[in-house]
Amino acid sequence: FPVTIFRLESDGRRSFQLCPQASSIMSINASICIVTHNRKAELKLTLDKVLELIDTDTEVIVGLDGCTDGTNSLKSEFPNVIWIEFPKNIGASSARRLVYEKAKGDYIFGFDDDSHPVIGDFVKKTIQIFNNNPQLGILAFRIYNGLHLPEAQVLDKGIGNSYACSEFAGCGYAITRK
Repeated sequence: FPVTIFRLESDGRRSFQLCPQASSIMSINASICIVTHNRKAELKLTLDKVLELIDTDTEVIVGLDGCTDGTNSLKSEFPNVIWIEFPKNIGASSARRLVYEKAKGDYIFGFDDDSHPVIGDFVKKTIQIFNNNPQLGILAFRIYNGLHLPEAQVLDKGIGNSYACSEFAGCGYAITRK
């Protein structure tokens, strides 16, 4: 399960490390938050994938950031999703903040409208990583841009060594409130 641990060291440096396999968890309290602006087709694909991979005790919240392309018509196709509409485009960061305020989970997963996980138990595994590493606040997921390999091949790429960096792409991540 490719996930990166982000840790703030005592000297102010950020340390990042890829985690080992995680075991399952009994109960989950997670919110998956997605913000979109005029990307109906991408959002539909992402929701199809996310909803296929989660348990019923994980909520999905979508922020429609001033959409004018009919994206809100997806509401009827995904009635179990919590929809928040912003009449004007307020930008991804502001929309995410407002969507996070509505999230009930102790663990918030953020995905771009064109990003989705590739393994079914990503929520359980991510929560286990947080539970095993109480110093963590955020995890960033590995990104495969434009990769059109079968998902099994993506997963076979495995986990690399630890590394340090000063930033991460925010198209897939998890935050703990604990």
